[in-house]
Amino acid sequence: MPNTISPEVTRLAQLKAKQAGVDISCELARSIVEESIIELDPELDLVINTSESFSEIAGMAKFVGANDIVVNDRHIDIRVLNDAGFVEISRALIGTPYLINGSLVVSLDGTEGGAVVGTIASASWSAAEQQSKDSKVSLKFEPGADFDLGRSLSEICNKPAASMPGTVKTLPNEIELAGFIDNRDNIIAARQRQIIIAIINEPAVRARFEEVQERARKTERVISDASVWNGRVENVVETVSPRFSGLSPKEVRSVVRKTGEIFGGQPESPQFRKHMLNKLTVEQLSKKFAGLPLAKVAEIVDHVFSGQSAVDSVKSIVSNKVAVDIAAKIKTQRSRAEGFVAATADEIGMAFNQLALQPAYATHSSADSGVESINEALQLLEAAELAEQATGLI
Repeated sequence: MPNTISPEVTRLAQLKAKQAGVDISCELARSIVEESIIELDPELDLVINTSESFSEIAGMAKFVGANDIVVNDRHIDIRVLNDAGFVEISRALIGTPYLINGSLVVSLDGTEGGAVVGTIASASWSAAEQQSKDSKVSLKFEPGADFDLGRSLSEICNKPAASMPGTVKTLPNEIELAGFIDNRDNIIAARQRQIIIAIINEPAVRARFEEVQERARKTERVISDASVWNGRVENVVETVSPRFSGLSPKEVRSVVRKTGEIFGGQPESPQFRKHMLNKLTVEQLSKKFAGLPLAKVAEIVDHVFSGQSAVDSVKSIVSNKVAVDIAAKIKTQRSRAEGFVAATADEIGMAFNQLALQPAYATHSSADSGVESINEALQLLEAAELAEQATGLI
């Protein structure tokens, strides 16, 4: 009778499958087997020990497809019947202690439920292996209408324990285990079996295998994370580059990456975006106003990004406040200026009149230095106004 899989069990299976790096069907099939055994007559005295299964050895499920259950200290493989009526298993597992008690076959109904529909003896797998040269061995399976799970498990658990394959003379070292994880197809099938036997039978090899696969898992995660981050960087560069035409994509990319080093790989966060736009604005303005000290440009941008107006931002970093007022009047008079244009005598004179400034202003500094202060203020004001435009991107 089919067993129903609850949404909670499905979510747990999804999580475990993701952690183990296997298909969810493997976890669902194991859940069906466990639940089916629990529902059997207690008089059969069948006890499940999930923690002792070979598939709990880190990496065995992902790299060789181990998916077993332990019932009364007997390891029994679990296979999923596919839509074409076939079951398959890694060639490397055939002829090892893993498969000595054969397989239970589970037919799944998507993620809704399933049933244990039969068994496959280890000898049947060995026979099927002779007909295939692939790394996966497939076997056509016809479910029996009168299959009795309780009787099948009792027969497996009550019969004398089968003899285990012989010990491995040459145990795999760390390098060979790494090769087994990275690309085991480069290792002949016979040696793959020996490596699996060593992992199962030798605690020291098992521990070494788990260490190697953990390093491989971390490396895989780093590569995956790097790939995701690189994709995010390119998306940001593509989005903001048109707004900072004075910078090359390479320069924009450098700012984005450096911002990521500070705020992590979340470009959508407000802190990330504000810091990135601030630095991009400074970079662009420092090129546009090459005559201004970089420190002043950066300070202006910081003030603007903190919410100050352009005029107040400039006044906060220069000592000659009157020069800023004059520069502001000149900018107001100009309908448009393409880039920085030095103030003319007429513009300065008109600004003096509008501000009702007395000639005494000139007594505080020489005529040349006064004009220089006004021109510097003009550049700073233009930089501040451009920074204000950049804040609109936050």
